[in-house]
Amino acid sequence: MQTARIKLASAEIDNLNEVFSSIVDIAKKTNTIIDDANKGNLELIPGKTLEETRETKILQILNEVRTEVGEAVKEN
Repeated sequence: MQTARIKLASAEIDNLNEVFSSIVDIAKKTNTIIDDANKGNLELIPGKTLEETRETKILQILNEVRTEVGEAVKEN
């Protein structure tokens, strides 16, 4: 029974590492978007202001990461 628990713990650690990796990626991507917006280098989405574009791009990243984390959690 203890061997099964060790294998489960290993899988849980792998999933946590995947989740943490996703969180680090989202922080980097979000910071890049914010920096680009502050420097005036963010490509605007047609029909949207700078603030709307920044918000939309950040929300897209958040949605991607939410999906990735959900899939990682679902695997266990």
